[in-house]
Amino acid sequence: MERKEFYRISSNGEGQVFSRSWVCEKPWAIVQIAHGMAEYCNRYDEFAEKLVEIGVNVYANDHLGHGMSKQGHQGTFAMKKGGFDYLLEDMNTLFTYAEEKDGKLPKILLGHSMGSILAELYASKYKDIDGLVLSGTVAPNSSVNAAIGIANFHIATHGFTSVSPLLKKLTDFGKKGDSPMERFSWISSDTNVVKKYVEDEDCGFDFSASANREMFLGLKNVTSKEWAENVPMIPVFIISGSEDPVGNKGVGPKYYYDQLLNTGHDKVTLKIYENDKHEILNEVNREEVYADITNWINEKIKEQLL
Repeated sequence: MERKEFYRISSNGEGQVFSRSWVCEKPWAIVQIAHGMAEYCNRYDEFAEKLVEIGVNVYANDHLGHGMSKQGHQGTFAMKKGGFDYLLEDMNTLFTYAEEKDGKLPKILLGHSMGSILAELYASKYKDIDGLVLSGTVAPNSSVNAAIGIANFHIATHGFTSVSPLLKKLTDFGKKGDSPMERFSWISSDTNVVKKYVEDEDCGFDFSASANREMFLGLKNVTSKEWAENVPMIPVFIISGSEDPVGNKGVGPKYYYDQLLNTGHDKVTLKIYENDKHEILNEVNREEVYADITNWINEKIKEQLL
């Protein structure tokens, strides 16, 4: 396996987007990972190695405002409207880059948390993938319209990079006054994972009002009844932890599962991992999760090539 790091011109016109790849000599498929809010793609290194072992090349961006793609505004996608569209276009061009390197191969998109919203939007917009994996999916939120209104007002009065205390509260699953370890204990049962997250300056940072607006607009889109109708008839694997507050302890994953089934998608699988928290790829039973995903790829994607 070979790891590579590279920069590409970002679609937001403000600079470059940083990307990573994990590649083998003779791949039969391509997986792109879309990471979550306030983290970055190299946190998926261990999982990417498992994918490469089954002959799959892996690619991932540090989304704009994250990791090595901060562009001078950590926690903000762009200094103009349409931030999520820029992330989606960067994902699209990364698939193009991968195909130029590896050839025309089956493409699988895996999105975690905020990345699952991006993956859902990508599937319904570009329709050019052969498989979709949704991890730690975000549950529908009855406050989404109010949150968008709050964000618009805050941006108008304080600017794109400003942080709204109200929106921060809506997206913070820790408790006020808790120690950092307690505040972020919802991400994983593995205390070593939580400790590394807390100590990493590229994790757990505040999202700006503009980034929150883009995320809530995306959530509104994918929780609409029209979303599932626009997703191609491809295999979909929805996975989450039973104690994940982002998915409202299984409510969110089940919602997307039902929406897809109701629109005729017959290759949809749902699995909830008992006692797991948000980052199931970084949970104490992550080897089980890795095995389930690699087995699903082999069974649902590779079998189509035979």
